[in-house]
Amino acid sequence: MKKNKRGGVRPKAARSLSNRPELAVKARALRNHTGPLSIKAKLRVQDSAKIIEEVALDLFAQRSYSAVTIKDISAATGLNAGLIYYYFENKEELFRAAVELAVSRALEQFKAIRETASSPEQIISGWLETHVREIYLIRKFVKIIIDYASTGTRSSRIDSSIEGFYRSERKVLIAAVNEGIESGVFQPVEPEQIAVFISTFLDGAMVRSIVFPDFDPVSAIRDLRDLVVNHLQSEAKKNRPRARWPHP
Repeated sequence: MKKNKRGGVRPKAARSLSNRPELAVKARALRNHTGPLSIKAKLRVQDSAKIIEEVALDLFAQRSYSAVTIKDISAATGLNAGLIYYYFENKEELFRAAVELAVSRALEQFKAIRETASSPEQIISGWLETHVREIYLIRKFVKIIIDYASTGTRSSRIDSSIEGFYRSERKVLIAAVNEGIESGVFQPVEPEQIAVFISTFLDGAMVRSIVFPDFDPVSAIRDLRDLVVNHLQSEAKKNRPRARWPHP
């Protein structure tokens, strides 16, 4: 019986791949970034990994972490289960990749918005607008981490991936509030408190939209934006004409 690199027995699906050496070569090339593959072949292999992550994210969001199996993902993608095991060591690793996919997409969207922001208000507005533009993706993210937390089985690697999103959010919001205070645009407040308030509201809006299909999270998020910016603005700033935020 063959063992994996950690000394454990390799899953049956992975062992079956020994009968398909061409898949093993492709999978190893993807994981090691080496191997006798052309650029196009490597891209095809990478595309397969991305397809697996995309489908896994959807399945984890539709069901739950404990309910989804590698066999389910294999059936949904049409890819050999053994190949999935070569890309991802186990379901935990695939779940972590799905979480990181959702996080990276949200952060990429914010980065694009951030590049056009010229003030602390616009930075905060941009972060909130990211949740509007990527609402379906972030709602999936929130749902799967709630399901994951309810399993009672925690993984330090998965926890770290989830915490990475909230660390990034905290960093963005605190930096924007501090910049506003230093420039005199915002009144003195506690940046950490504002960041926690915004983050908690956003999670709540996503959960409420899952529980109540008729709830409008987009309007709620934009109302939050107006409320927060109005609260942060100094008295002098409040007396100026109110900025109008463009809605895409």
